[in-house]
Amino acid sequence: MKSKILFIINPKSGVKKRTDVKKIIYKYLDMSKFDPTVIYTTHKAHAIELSKNAIKDKIDIVCAVGGDGTVHEVGTTLIGSNIKLAIIPRGSGNGMGNHLGIPKIVRKAVKTINLGVYKEIDTVLINDIPFLGVAGVGLDAIIAEKFDTTDKRGLMGYIKIILKEYFSYKNITVRSKLDNGIEQVDNLFICSIANGSEFGNGFCISPNSDMTDGKLELFKLKRINFFAIPVVAYRFFTRKAHHSKFVEIIPFETCELNIDQEIMHLDGESVRIKSPFKVTIQRKSLSILTGKRNKNGF
Repeated sequence: MKSKILFIINPKSGVKKRTDVKKIIYKYLDMSKFDPTVIYTTHKAHAIELSKNAIKDKIDIVCAVGGDGTVHEVGTTLIGSNIKLAIIPRGSGNGMGNHLGIPKIVRKAVKTINLGVYKEIDTVLINDIPFLGVAGVGLDAIIAEKFDTTDKRGLMGYIKIILKEYFSYKNITVRSKLDNGIEQVDNLFICSIANGSEFGNGFCISPNSDMTDGKLELFKLKRINFFAIPVVAYRFFTRKAHHSKFVEIIPFETCELNIDQEIMHLDGESVRIKSPFKVTIQRKSLSILTGKRNKNGF
């Protein structure tokens, strides 16, 4: 019996020349295995509505075609269901797709779906709000909020916002209590909770993060001297952030955080949540497509 697969396409995702994604899907998808339906989103949170309908309709696979925001909307809706999540990365950053080893070329991503390699991954709750890959507060959360309102997409869009916000940004105070009972107070530039390994665009904050190991990583970044930014950035893009003196990464299973900033991002999506934050992991709560070869253990 063929698997029913719903492709939810965000037509506004990404910075590349528009391609006929639907045409490529129908050309390269193995029709002997799948019965496809393609729907385009028309407004924010539309992907959530479509994913809820997919659960009701007992669809086998829902494929998020877009950036991390689209993946977040679809994936968090499917948590705890029997529906598998597939991804065709079409966004500005594609942090989840990169972590999972899914090709950015649409044709190759569709062929990855044909292979049918899925794994049960952990997902995360901040209080009662779920995310999949990386969440955080600090400068990255400010950037996510600003980026959400700009028309300039891609890496250069991020860089322009970073340069604009860097000098006016003030560190945040983070009070953390991990499951080992240790309490700490830090003055930080960025504080992130990593289930996946990167923000996007290859900017890897937690190289050893594994979405299947039942653990998370608390990523702490101290303020960096402006002239040291290129050297530190190089470490992030070469998956060596944990070797920087400005970085501390602590594995944990549960965590309580008090932070003097309400702006937060979940998988790059800007939200406002008041402290305290209780961080908990939901073990193997989502079945997700993975690439054939992957540097993150898949």
